[in-house]
Amino acid sequence: MTISILSVKNLVSINNNLFFYGILILVFSLTFFINYQPYIEGDTKVLVDSSYQIIKCLKNNEFTHCPNLTHFPLLQHLISLIVSPVSKNPTNNAKLLSFINLFSFSLSCVLLFRILLKKTSINIAILGLLIFLTGFNLYYAYSSFNELTTSTLILIALITNLKTKTNWPKIIFFSIMAGISKEVAWPIIILLNTTAQLTKKLSIKKFFRSITPTILGIVFSIIINSLFNLYRYGTITNPILMNPLFMVKNNRNSTSFFLGLFFSSSGGLLFFWPSLSALIIFSISTIIHQWKQNYLNLLVVLVLIIQNIGLAQWFAPFGWIAWGPRLTLPLLPSCLLLLLIINQKKINTIIQKIFSKKILTIGFFLFFAITGISNYATLIFPQESLNQLFAPSPKFPTPAVIQQNQAYYYQSINELIWRKNPILYKNVIDAIKFKTTATLPYFLLLLVLFTKLKKYKKIPSH
Repeated sequence: MTISILSVKNLVSINNNLFFYGILILVFSLTFFINYQPYIEGDTKVLVDSSYQIIKCLKNNEFTHCPNLTHFPLLQHLISLIVSPVSKNPTNNAKLLSFINLFSFSLSCVLLFRILLKKTSINIAILGLLIFLTGFNLYYAYSSFNELTTSTLILIALITNLKTKTNWPKIIFFSIMAGISKEVAWPIIILLNTTAQLTKKLSIKKFFRSITPTILGIVFSIIINSLFNLYRYGTITNPILMNPLFMVKNNRNSTSFFLGLFFSSSGGLLFFWPSLSALIIFSISTIIHQWKQNYLNLLVVLVLIIQNIGLAQWFAPFGWIAWGPRLTLPLLPSCLLLLLIINQKKINTIIQKIFSKKILTIGFFLFFAITGISNYATLIFPQESLNQLFAPSPKFPTPAVIQQNQAYYYQSINELIWRKNPILYKNVIDAIKFKTTATLPYFLLLLVLFTKLKKYKKIPSH
């Protein structure tokens, strides 16, 4: 009877917290609609045109091969096809696609908070929100790139794997959805979900049974992607992604790209998502100290390393022109979730120590506020930010196009990766100096979350 009462109280507490923080995220997201116009990048316009071409092919009963389609993933085409009948204006359709990213952003916040609330505690859940909201995904919440929607689908697939009871239909479905959202992401999806199953400490037999639906979902997604490639290219592979011209053949370049994805001031994770980077560095420190006891941290870090090794073999590893390491974004919320679950006890101890001293408390808040505002500032002046970030240098004054001059392209892109870029702190100064009122929703949200975190600092993890 006592256990039953405690369970009911715990459920009520979770629901109350979900309602409060859900409303908080909703209000914050609505400020985007009021204050900002979505950023429509060039690739989305090409994608929308490709969708119109598919509709034209279907009307002409061309069911076997539709020419002149883009290389973008199937899910992007499906979403674009759904919204295309709404308007014949490609720009309006692209705006609708950007609103889907805003919805994905809000959904990721709620899902992340909900699973952390169930798997850890209220303080870890609030910390998860703070880290998520201070990342460079804020920019993608209001642009038409598809990475944020992809990251949400991968996150949902991960959450279904974290649940105690294995739900085969759900895991298969969301693995398929994640697989068709980014056709080269399937090894990462399997690795993330394998780590999720290992957190449950199952027997070997149960572990293999639990990871099977993810593998099945990925196999189905590969088949679906292959059929779509057959429809648009007449071959089961994507010739754009397989083009040797776009593959890095120089070890020096691939090493530069790999290190740049972490440390470049023009697009590295360390500069564009410092709060998550701090969590990753903390996780690495536990591995160095006792790697056998912290093998789950090692697996998550390996996922990041493997992903970036793969991207470093591609001519445009950052997905430029964009804000931060765009192509890495889809796996980062899932890595955030896993690291918080794996390290919850140690993190809870650190939170208590920080809030025991006023100077550390102030420093902790300022860290989130200052590092996050640079990403929020891109919403205030997106085009100006990108113009500053990708301004040509005196050494390379003309745009680099790999099809025209490979040597010039790689020299130019390496210069861009490793140039000293002051844009992050300039954005902070400009946002506060010239657009103070526009930053108020962001600061108020952080202040509410931080106040709540301080209140719950003594609550132990599960």
